[in-house]
Order: sequence, then structure tokens, then C-alpha cells
Amino acid sequence: MATSPASSRTDGRRIRSVGSSQMLTVAETAAVLGLAEKTIRNWLYLRRLPSVRVGRAVRVPFVVVAQLLDEGAVPALPERALAQ
Repeated sequence: MATSPASSRTDGRRIRSVGSSQMLTVAETAAVLGLAEKTIRNWLYLRRLPSVRVGRAVRVPFVVVAQLLDEGAVPALPERALAQ
């Protein structure tokens, strides 16, 4: 059974799914973005990253993380432009 990169983690545990939306912990968000947990917690504190709180637990919607990755993507140049 193949899993998508968004549904697996490096430590082998699966990301929890709530209904049709996935919620990531701070550690999972940091792993997906390749950043330190402290950076994610700072972004949450500064409200640069939307989150959901249930009691003391903080979760980040995977949709938000995917949007961050899409917005930060830099398109490749055509081969012709690279040769010049």
C-alpha cells in the first residue's frame, strides 16, 4: 500500500485525520516544512500561521501547510532560458 508524502512521517507514524481534513501537530508541521519546532511555535505566537486549539493542544490544518508550500514554490525556467 503506497502512502502519499502528506500522510506519512519520518518516524513511521501516520498523520491523524479528522473527517476530510487533516490536522498536524507542531512537530509534524515542522517536519513537513523542514523547519524547527521553535519556528512553528513562533509563527503560531505571532499569528502568522493559522491554528486550531483544543484545550492545550495546538493543531495546524494540513491545507494551510500545503498552501504555504504552493505559494513558496518557484517555477523552473524553460531550458532555453537556462542556456543563455
